[in-house]
Parts: sequence; C-alpha cells; structure tokens
Amino acid sequence: MKWHIFAVGREKRDLYSPQINDYISRIARRLPVELKLFTDDEAMLRAVKPDWDLILLDETGTLHKNSDDFAAFINRLLSTGSRDIVFAIGGAYGHIPSARTRSKLSISLSTLTLPHQIARLCLAEQLYRALTIINNEPYSH
Repeated sequence: MKWHIFAVGREKRDLYSPQINDYISRIARRLPVELKLFTDDEAMLRAVKPDWDLILLDETGTLHKNSDDFAAFINRLLSTGSRDIVFAIGGAYGHIPSARTRSKLSISLSTLTLPHQIARLCLAEQLYRALTIINNEPYSH
C-alpha cells in the first residue's frame, strides 16, 4: 500500500512546503507516501490508476469529529487491504464531476474553506497524527 497526496495547484512561494515535507518524511518512515501537484483536475484524475482508491477532500465530505475519529477511519483504510490510496485536493472550484464519479468517498478537513497549501499541510499533519494515534505514540496528546 502507498499513500498519494494529489493536489491541483502551483508551487509558488509556498511558505508551508518545509512543514508539509517534514510530515511527508515522517509518514514515509511508516509507509510509502508521495505528494504530487497537478496543473488541473483532469491531469490529476488521469494519474489515478484504476486499481487505486480515490478519496476526495471536499467541503461536503464526511467531517470527522476529532483526530481520534479520523485515526479510526485511517485504521480502517489500512486494515482493508493493500490498495494504493489517493487523497485528492481539487482545484479552486472543487472536484470535476468525473472525479466525483470515480471516487468511493469524500472527506472534509473543516467546514471552513482552506487555501490549498494549508489544506495540504493539514492533511499531511492529520495523516501523521493518525498514524501516531494508531501506534500509541506520544505525538498526539
């Protein structure tokens, strides 16, 4: 199993890249992970292989009540098989209809609208936090 964090956006003067990369490297100590940016939603969707599970990050998706609840969700994903999982952050206008059709589920990080760089940082941090919760490590207290 490998995790993929796919996002539509440009790498401009991204103040959050060092923090995002730090969490990606922490996750990578536990399982393979990659972060990849795309110029548009169609390119992102083409990069999702047919046998991968696609999870959309969307303001209308399932909102987990806290980090423990999110960790339980991640634990269920980890225990259901060895398929690669793509966590997809869409473009400025959300996900295209074909992405919604292709995905099995969508989750929300917040009821607030987040800038894309902050959404990437929040997702990476919460994925790492979930792994520490699952493994009873002291990061999450």
